[in-house]
Amino acid sequence: MCLTLCPDVFEMSDDGWAVADPEEVPAGVESAAREAIQNCPERAISEIDD
Repeated sequence: MCLTLCPDVFEMSDDGWAVADPEEVPAGVESAAREAIQNCPERAISEIDD
């Protein structure tokens, strides 16, 4: 789901898990990243404010 909603932030690892690619979300895709977080079926993603 993450890759579908926000491919600029998430990528597939060699073991088949979606992982966040950049350390910071690129400008302009913040909304898509938040949507991916909210729609994670495993509830394994959270947003961290610095």
